[in-house]
Amino acid sequence: GRAMNRQSNGKYAYYVCSTYKHSRGACTAKRMPESELKQVVLKAINMQIKRAVELKELIEHQQKQGKENNLCDIYQKALDMKLKELDQEEKIIIDSYPDWKRGLISEQQFKRLTVVTQERIKELNREVDQLKERLKETNSSETEMKCQFLDELIQYKELITLTRDVAITLIKKIVIHENKVIDIEFTFQNTINQIEIQIKKDL
Repeated sequence: GRAMNRQSNGKYAYYVCSTYKHSRGACTAKRMPESELKQVVLKAINMQIKRAVELKELIEHQQKQGKENNLCDIYQKALDMKLKELDQEEKIIIDSYPDWKRGLISEQQFKRLTVVTQERIKELNREVDQLKERLKETNSSETEMKCQFLDELIQYKELITLTRDVAITLIKKIVIHENKVIDIEFTFQNTINQIEIQIKKDL
């Protein structure tokens, strides 16, 4: 497969292998009518757009089911643990006050315990705030970025005509092989593959 150059005989437009055009002995002639190539490419684009629509629907379904991605689960579990620790530390001060009043511990012991516990509470509050921020960023940024990316593709839904602008935006490379099998590399190919893998992991 080589790059194809557009040629015209005045009546019909077609694409010919650039290697054959410049060096006839380098490879066999591979021609394809422009109209035929456009139909194949248009069909391939619509299949990819349909794929984007299905992935967007899966994301929305996961959101309705309350399913978080793996990173969100990790942050949420860590947050729950820190909140539990925070609650336990706050109870230490509350529970030690009556002990001090009843003379079970000295004032010095109560003050030392209070200082240590308050420092621990301060540290836990800082960790809780960090985890909440990370959880918020993960929930919003990852999901929103996926949806935004898919929406950019879905805007081409049910494409009827292949224009130059659409081709430049969505297609990175087209390779036509000897048997006229066509390979199309899309500009968004790697990203949509990664989104699909992540979504299926979360199912």
